[in-house]
Amino acid sequence: MARTSKRHIEVKKQVESKKIERVYIAGVYARLSRDHKYDANRDLSNSINGQIAIAEDYVEDNSDITITEIYTDYEYSGTNFERPAFKEMMGDIRLGKINCIIVKDLSRLGREYLEVGDYIETVFPFLGVRFISANDKFDTAKEMSSGKPLEVILKNLINDMYAKDISNKIKSAKRIRMEQGLFVGSVPPYGYRVIKVEGGQKLELVSETAQIVKLMFKLTSEGLTVKQLTQELNRREFTPPMVHYKTGRLFRNEEDPKWTYGTVAKILRNEVYKGDMVQGIKSQNLAKGQKQKLVDENEYIVVLDTHEAIVDRDFFDSLQKERKQRKVNTGLMDVRTDFPIKKEKKYSNLLYCGHCGRPIPQFSYVMKRHGGIEDRYYKLECKKDNGDGIEPCRNQIYEDELDEVVLNSINHLLEYAKLNKEDIETANTQYFKTQFYYYEKELIKSNRDFNNMKDAFRLLYESFVKGKITKKEFLALKEDNKNIQKDISEKLHILDLKKIAINENYQTYLKEWQKLIDTRKIQNLTEDVLDNFIERITLRKDRQVKIDFLCKPDFEDSMRREVQR
Repeated sequence: MARTSKRHIEVKKQVESKKIERVYIAGVYARLSRDHKYDANRDLSNSINGQIAIAEDYVEDNSDITITEIYTDYEYSGTNFERPAFKEMMGDIRLGKINCIIVKDLSRLGREYLEVGDYIETVFPFLGVRFISANDKFDTAKEMSSGKPLEVILKNLINDMYAKDISNKIKSAKRIRMEQGLFVGSVPPYGYRVIKVEGGQKLELVSETAQIVKLMFKLTSEGLTVKQLTQELNRREFTPPMVHYKTGRLFRNEEDPKWTYGTVAKILRNEVYKGDMVQGIKSQNLAKGQKQKLVDENEYIVVLDTHEAIVDRDFFDSLQKERKQRKVNTGLMDVRTDFPIKKEKKYSNLLYCGHCGRPIPQFSYVMKRHGGIEDRYYKLECKKDNGDGIEPCRNQIYEDELDEVVLNSINHLLEYAKLNKEDIETANTQYFKTQFYYYEKELIKSNRDFNNMKDAFRLLYESFVKGKITKKEFLALKEDNKNIQKDISEKLHILDLKKIAINENYQTYLKEWQKLIDTRKIQNLTEDVLDNFIERITLRKDRQVKIDFLCKPDFEDSMRREVQR
């Protein structure tokens, strides 16, 4: 028995020496959310540079790691993984450029505990990646201290709860700052810079670009259209707003993008240039990862005289009236009051242009259609034209025509689901059963391993009592056995949690599936119906409509239809 224990110790030392010899090529991942960017009281270690410094300090004490890449997601939430630098990092992992990831702490990786846990426990090990959370002293390549895996899971859970709680706190704090006339945002309007003040940030005039803004309003008052003004700005080679914000340059380089009609029009109608702050025009749920949506105009947060104006208030207001009258005179603005305009825009954030990829806006016109009947009709039309020589978008469809296509498709989905009810239910039930049985099998195996380790400890103790091994050997092997039992115990706990999660997901699926089956043929297409069934609609050339449904992959492909009208 003594010879067996020595052989065990020698093998263990050989394994440890091999671990030390391996060199890991590491990438540091740092993330800073938009909402903490201007927080004067934030912990400096949370800054991008602070996070990188912590990772570099960690590597100084670990000679088997070399940092070759830095990945930074600036102003991205941790509630989802739709982040460019994170995606780039995962791509480099698959290409074999790095095999180690270092973060300051787990919250930098993400705040959705289920997905973070899946990456740490499944994805990274599968890809052969070592994961290190410096401040948490968590390293997947080293022996874990007592209770560490469970501690990681609990910390991820806390991060998830924190993210959902902070979403409401952030929205409340933002609204308070907006109501105080403070600027809430990351990119200031063209002609201004952001300065920090007590409680937030304000806008300060920048003389060089402010002069260009004044010129834009002056030329517009002299009769230039948006198109003509855009051409004039490009002729003078001024840098457009985003290029100036990023580079500080006043004049364009040859490779820089040009001014666009949309950018010019947005500046000409922005009330910030008369000294007022108009904010809160969009809303979103950060914790649920919901996209931004426009709010009603009467819900905007407007505060007057919050900063130095670039154009006179009376001049600004009179120019807006003049521009509006120009549109009426040229037929570009509908002023008919006998056919009221509806407020509902049910395809907002659902319909996208197949040419440029942007959301398609809704327009309304009073005209004669359907046998010469005069009425107000709504058209979904992408008129994107940057004025940069690239072919403009001309994808368009009347709303009533799109309604017919979408309504028929949804009802076809319901019919398909009911006709193939048994096959779909069988496939999905089998999927959940396979997952459940996998973890059940792992539980049985882990329980067997746990019992074997308990039996091994009894044999170890008997060998010590009978004098077959020394006290030193007994204590060393006892500690090894104890640690292995703890690891197995923690694994059993995790497997139990996963079994519970699978069962809960299955129950949720059954409820949603039954709701789908019980839905009768839909007669009226409302915004709620669209939200429940449709993920995205793409309008292509010649009014081809591609619909992506919110349904499982088992039958989604059959429901993905292109309808040419």
